[in-house]
Amino acid sequence: MRHAFRFIYASLLVLVLAWAGQVAGQTSTTGSIEGRVTDPNGAAVRGATVSVSSPNLISAKTATTDDDGHYQILALPPGTYKVAVEASGFGKFEQTDIGVNLGRTASFDAQLQLGTATASVTVTGGA
Repeated sequence: MRHAFRFIYASLLVLVLAWAGQVAGQTSTTGSIEGRVTDPNGAAVRGATVSVSSPNLISAKTATTDDDGHYQILALPPGTYKVAVEASGFGKFEQTDIGVNLGRTASFDAQLQLGTATASVTVTGGA
């Protein structure tokens, strides 16, 4: 009888610990930013460098757009970010005040303008 109680107790303990691990794994302490980079005609810009910076980060995080112009930057602490986009043949694009919240993905698309090496576009305000 004593062994039966130990077995039941141990089984319940294992179940509770497994459930607690799943709940803890679902808790998010960061957010992300994702979007698409296009040219003036709406075509995808492949290989653009997207950088995000914030006082909440030790250093900027970057991503490169894929063939469809999409990018994703994960594991960002909550806060306000500046997003900068650069691609060969286009002017630099910057947007400030992009908000990131816990467990959420902020969507930010950028449309680049044709330009020279010194051309840049800066936009202030939230998207």
